[in-house]
Amino acid sequence: MLSIGRLAIPYSNQTSDCWKFRGRGLLQLTGRANYAAFTQYFDDHFDSNLDFTQNPDLIASSTDLSVISALWYFKNRVMDKLDSDIDQSTSVQAIRKLIVGGKGHQGLEEAQSFMPQVQNNITDCNN
Repeated sequence: MLSIGRLAIPYSNQTSDCWKFRGRGLLQLTGRANYAAFTQYFDDHFDSNLDFTQNPDLIASSTDLSVISALWYFKNRVMDKLDSDIDQSTSVQAIRKLIVGGKGHQGLEEAQSFMPQVQNNITDCNN
């Protein structure tokens, strides 16, 4: 639990938020700021009155919310910050760095093992 707390602190204005705003969803949305931004996005695009900062467990309560939060996070934290689209030349480490911060080494080997399939699926979607 301590590692979760340390990861959440930079994204929060209260240390008591660490456990409340722990990772949920497919890409583990973490931190009060991300939950608040996702709440605003979801409200704007889905005409919803759900408040994920008041009830963070909602993200893990349905597959739809888990997937939508992951896609929102990936678009905002990865796609919008890459210099180009994801293709055969995209560095796994560059993507990991945008997701987990630091040097992007956390989970790097596992992510690298999935990358060929991800690139093929993205190529298939573009055709």
